[in-house]
Amino acid sequence: MNVPRALGASVLESEAKPGDVVTVAVRFVHAEGWHSYASVPDDSPYRATSLALDLPAGWTTVGHWSLPDTVPHAEDGRVQTVEGDAVFLQRVRIGAAAPAGKAAIVVHAAYLVCDAERCLPPAETDLRAEVAVVK
Repeated sequence: MNVPRALGASVLESEAKPGDVVTVAVRFVHAEGWHSYASVPDDSPYRATSLALDLPAGWTTVGHWSLPDTVPHAEDGRVQTVEGDAVFLQRVRIGAAAPAGKAAIVVHAAYLVCDAERCLPPAETDLRAEVAVVK
């Protein structure tokens, strides 16, 4: 069965200086007919995709995750789904005291994948991205 999977996380900039803002990207690819959830109301049985960052000391997020294009769920328009090739983006400010060298960012991803007939068990994975900090 060809179902969506998180391909991984990356930092769009290959290198940056302390104090710079970089963008973390998490890419999901959904097989034809499958989707995951971008947002759901509290009373929904579905589980929205959750992305949390584990950042180096002194690094901070800037704003919130930007969602890929969404599609309203056929049964409940309050539920927003994600189909196809989907990229979630989060801006991160590198700490002013960050040492030079490779720095790792870990993304904790939790998601639910469904098609029109069924949902797979909820899944969780940790994804790793790196950026070179230069002085």
